[in-house]
Amino acid sequence: MLTFTEASSTLAVSGGNSVNLAALNDNTDGQTLTFTEGTNKLTISGGNEVTIGNLVAFRAKKTSSETVTTWMTDYDFITNPPEYNDGGGFDYESGVFTAPTAGIYIFSINYTATGSGDSRALKIYLNGTLYETLNSGISNGSVLTRQITMKLVAGNHVNLKINVGTGYDTGTGTFSGFKVY
Repeated sequence: MLTFTEASSTLAVSGGNSVNLAALNDNTDGQTLTFTEGTNKLTISGGNEVTIGNLVAFRAKKTSSETVTTWMTDYDFITNPPEYNDGGGFDYESGVFTAPTAGIYIFSINYTATGSGDSRALKIYLNGTLYETLNSGISNGSVLTRQITMKLVAGNHVNLKINVGTGYDTGTGTFSGFKVY
């Protein structure tokens, strides 16, 4: 994220470098540098503009557990509408995140196992193929949090599945993610 602190005339990149622009603060040419957070545009008055990256982030909750008919089966982790969906990559009806741009992404999953039964497994998929089993042997009442970092190209699909093990409930939780770089 690019920030400008007016009091110190400092332009900074989060987690990176900064530059003090105080020496250029006389504004004798009458130009103004403006950053618009909603569009990620850096603009100089009477001149050009540049878009600095794209914000990609989502967070969605699965507030109800479904009762399913077949145990030891994988079910999609379908959530309610997302709390936010910057970049528009998350489709809550399918539970699938589609990377709008290439980059490094971090996904966070919070899961609560509901109903009776044990041996649940929480899995993350990339383009329909198992990428990693995040946890297995999950027992009734367990609460867990997992994070995973993935390098994606534009158009890659990421989704969660829960194998209900010897139970019949899919559980509840949250699924969120954001582009780091």
